[in-house]
Amino acid sequence: MTREETILFEFIEDLLCYEWDPLGANGGAAGDQYQSYVPELFNLAVGNATAEQIAGRLRSIETETLGAKGDFEKCKRVARIIVQKKQVLLGGPSGTP
Repeated sequence: MTREETILFEFIEDLLCYEWDPLGANGGAAGDQYQSYVPELFNLAVGNATAEQIAGRLRSIETETLGAKGDFEKCKRVARIIVQKKQVLLGGPSGTP
């Protein structure tokens, strides 16, 4: 993994714990549960997935995997942030839901 990829990976990890956070863990122990989704979301981002695709996956994790009510607007916002950060660090196409 390049330095830029490592930065993106860690950025996504922090973003899930502190911004997305569908369980309201605020970075606490429950936030550790989100770490298992980081590799998949990282791979989507570096594979040039659109923000819409990433938001859809976040929504699926929220509602189907975690059993949370879900907030699709928040998923879209987090997905846009991931895509923007990926563009800054690694370049490539963008997509906005």
